[in-house]
Amino acid sequence: MTVLKKLFAKPAALRKHVHHLLARRSHTEGRNARPLIFFVHVPKTAGSTVNSFLHEFLPDGRSHCEAFIHDNDVMVSAVDSCDWFSGHVDFSTAETILGQSTDRPVRYFACMRNPTDHVMSHYNWLIEIFYREKSFYDRCPAVVKEISETIRTTGKDAASIKANLERYGGLFLNTQSRFILGHTFKWDADMLHQRLDRYEMIVDSSDVSALLEHLLGRPIGNDRRKNVSPYHFDPAVFDADEMKDFLRRRNMLDDQLYDTLALRQKGEASCR
Repeated sequence: MTVLKKLFAKPAALRKHVHHLLARRSHTEGRNARPLIFFVHVPKTAGSTVNSFLHEFLPDGRSHCEAFIHDNDVMVSAVDSCDWFSGHVDFSTAETILGQSTDRPVRYFACMRNPTDHVMSHYNWLIEIFYREKSFYDRCPAVVKEISETIRTTGKDAASIKANLERYGGLFLNTQSRFILGHTFKWDADMLHQRLDRYEMIVDSSDVSALLEHLLGRPIGNDRRKNVSPYHFDPAVFDADEMKDFLRRRNMLDDQLYDTLALRQKGEASCR
């Protein structure tokens, strides 16, 4: 006997089944009427701090969605039950997959930091992960552990660090622009502003409280910082002329994006 025949044979069960379907549809439609928050979590830009507050004040959400965003079955279910997603997912990927998974409007947010500081912090993080709990390091992908091993066992002078940055440029250089603009973005001045207009807010990571207050609708202090790491080399090496010259050439897109965002924010402030 099919499921439908069983239900029609038992009117009470049928009524219960229909009530469940209507309730689920009502819940989904209500959820779909509300925009979905998506935080593009650029590594080492105060994203862990943002996630901490989102989990505390908006519990119906998922951080590190990079772990499941390519699983269609999980996405279709999660996108209807969550108020927000956060993940190490670039804009192009997020926009494409969310467009396939839901009809909900999406509010995009991100943080960015001074490009040189970002490269320095990201490079340091690949060293720091080795000194975290062994279980944490063991969970890292093999390629990440290989990079960590390389940069931990080479010199800490400007020339050695520059060589590692060049060798692993896809990880360390122009990372912020690749995440915020998307891996498919073709650099163009007009298109740049159109892409940035897709975001509701992008803030400097030093002012993450402004983003959180906008998201949560309540005052947020600037005293909570998650995932802060001690430096495993002298940060002064990034002040060396050879390093500055290297980053001007090889991290240029992040510099341009950071400067563009600063100019846009000044323009918005002058219009208030």
